Order: sequence, then C-alpha cells, then structure tokens
Amino acid sequence: MRTRVTKVIWRDAPNPWLTLGAVMVVLWIVAGCVRPPPRPPPPIPEEPVSAETVIERYNANADRMPSDVLFRSYLSAEAGFIDEDDKIHHFDGSGRLDFVKPTYLYLGIEHGLGGNMLEIGSDGKRYWLYYRQSKKVWWGKFEHLDRAEARDMLIRPERVIAALGLTRLPVGSGRLFGPCFLVPDRLIQHTLHPQYMLSYYWQAEGQTPRLERQYSISRASPFLAERIVFGDKHGRMGCVATLAHLGPIGVRKKVIEGPAPIMPHRIYLRLANERNYLSLKLNRPRLDRIPSGLRPPKWKKMPYADSKPPADWEIIQIDEAYDREPGR
Repeated sequence: MRTRVTKVIWRDAPNPWLTLGAVMVVLWIVAGCVRPPPRPPPPIPEEPVSAETVIERYNANADRMPSDVLFRSYLSAEAGFIDEDDKIHHFDGSGRLDFVKPTYLYLGIEHGLGGNMLEIGSDGKRYWLYYRQSKKVWWGKFEHLDRAEARDMLIRPERVIAALGLTRLPVGSGRLFGPCFLVPDRLIQHTLHPQYMLSYYWQAEGQTPRLERQYSISRASPFLAERIVFGDKHGRMGCVATLAHLGPIGVRKKVIEGPAPIMPHRIYLRLANERNYLSLKLNRPRLDRIPSGLRPPKWKKMPYADSKPPADWEIIQIDEAYDREPGR
C-alpha cells in the first residue's frame, strides 16, 4: 500500500518580517499619540524678603552641620587646566572630599593608574594646591587670606569650602565689608530661579573697594546659593561656582540631631581663565564621626611640608611678601 503525501502550499501566509515591521509601526504611532505627562512647573518664587531673612535661612542650614563631625563624600571629577605654554590638559578621575569646620579640607583626585593628580587642602593654618601635571605646589596662610594682592593660584581651597554651603555667610569686618543686598529684576546666568544677591567687598586703606565674592541665593525653596562669583585680585570676576542638584546629605550613627543640611551634589568651578575648570559630582555625601587619625589637628599635611621636593618641582608661597613685610 502506498502512502499518499499531500503537499500543502501556504500561498497567503504573511512574511514574518513584514508582520514584525507592521507591529512596530503601529506601536510607534500609538506612542506618538500617548504623550508623557507634562513636567510640573517650577515653584513660584516668594515675594522678596529682607536681607536679614535671606542670611538667617542660609546660615540656619549651614549650622545643621556642627564642628565636631566629619563631612565626607566620594567624587567623580573632570578637570582642564592651562599650562605655561597655553596648552590645555584634560583629565577625569575619582577621589574623596573630607571637611571639618571651619577650615579643615582635603580633596584628592586620582586618575586610573596614574596616582594622585590633584590635591586641594587646608589644615586650619595654611592651605595648598598640588597639581602633578605642572609639578607645582601653591600654598598660603589663612592669616594673610584678606590680602587681595597675594599671587594667584588655580583653585583657592576656601572657595571650595564656600561652594559646599556648609559654612555661614561671611561677616563684614576689617578689610571686608558687606553684604550689599540686591533683588535682581532678571534671571541670573546658570541659575534656575529668580535670585537674591549678597555682595562682599575688600577695601584696603586708601584704595577703591574690590569685589571679594557675590552669592546668588534662590528665591525658591530651599533658599540656598545656586551660584557664587569670586573676585580676582583686581576685583574683576574670577572663579565662578555653579551649584546644582541641591538636596539633603546622609547622616551616619546619628551624629547630629534634627534634619540633615542641604547642599549641592554637583559643583562646577569655572576658574579665572574660562578654559580652566573643575567639575565635581558628589557621590553618597554624608556626615560621620571623625576618625581618631584624622581629628584636627591630626590632619593630612601639605605635600612636601616635612620633606624636600624632587629637584624639578616648585613650591610657591603665594603670600610670601606678607611674611617678609609684616606691616604691609
């Protein structure tokens, strides 16, 4: 008996690739018709308040971090610096930032297997900047910090401290006076909301006042700085700190009572020359107990403070003139 084989031909069977394409087209059309919900409008700024209220709110947030705890954050960083031949050197890396009030700071950035590329620090008495690419360490003394004629350095550590927003606003005294208070009638560049402006000036005896720094403080909650402009030694716009992603920081082991302070989680520093910059992303910032080995005055020392630098390195004290001429 022979087996009969019937051959079936699906003349009208669809091409599977065409079917998939048709489905994708339909989904694309549907997606175009279903729009995501609109973003909520930004908060409406409050009506202007007094300078005293602006200062009080800013300082109240800074005071949530006491002087007996450690602020620590891991960092992702990008930087670009101009060398003496006008060539720009870019690098990115990761690092750590430690801070204890009022002026203990350590910010170190490493690049892959290349080791420590950049270090910004202060130990309460002196501050420094170590930049391996240039084979230089710049440093100065806090006792001369109000001397506007000191030599420039790429990044002043006290400006990094100010950008964190964890210290109180300056108080006018001696050579420094202010703040001068202004409610601008236009949006300030690199800010999200209308701002209040607090400006501080240096004035040495017999000289014209020069801008020291200017805070742009948001008129919307949380009422903190979104931008700080620092004047150079001539009083012109120098370093500009743009502050973003403001939010509370973590607290470990209940080292503080009450709510945690709010601070920027992104800090972008455009330095005096616009091609010089330092961009910091703060990862997992928190308040913690100070380790015994780091407790002031047991703080990280300035590079080559107790040793001789390599022969091709230069150690530059930017305010050396005031040590030579104390009465100046």
